[in-house]
Amino acid sequence: MSGLLNVAKINGIEAIEEVVAGTQLEPTQLAPGRLTGSMAQLLVGNRLLSTAEISGSFRAYGPLSESNCTLGAIIDSSGSNSQWDYETRFGDVAVVPAGVEHDARYSQHTHWLAIGLPLEDVHRLAALYELKGGTGFWQRPAMYRSSLRTRELISTILKRVALSMEAVPAVA
Repeated sequence: MSGLLNVAKINGIEAIEEVVAGTQLEPTQLAPGRLTGSMAQLLVGNRLLSTAEISGSFRAYGPLSESNCTLGAIIDSSGSNSQWDYETRFGDVAVVPAGVEHDARYSQHTHWLAIGLPLEDVHRLAALYELKGGTGFWQRPAMYRSSLRTRELISTILKRVALSMEAVPAVA
């Protein structure tokens, strides 16, 4: 089954907790004030695509998935962000292997997109696009920063994907 699984308006940390219910991810608010924004999840076959645009400061800690490798990037941000204590900027790409603890901190306004894929799909796509690194490359957590121009392209493409998710019908 494929289609939009969940769209949530964020109005406080409780709304984020509801969206991640059933996972081991634990969101925690880091600063006073109300978190606001929206989150959407789209299931395409066995791939879970998620996007969020949130204003406020919070931490998300825990495995993103027990079965899928997650690739994610910040599309846009007005604050400072980190993944595993590594400063992240728009267009940086995170690799979060299945079952690995994710530790992200977001502040001010952040827009991101992530896709969870079975590891076999990641290996197949890496081979298709002749990405170097071998199969073990995708089994350890990492952050990758490319040139400014490449990060701008990544951010532009992911913003288009995130916007197109809104047009997908909800799953019944």
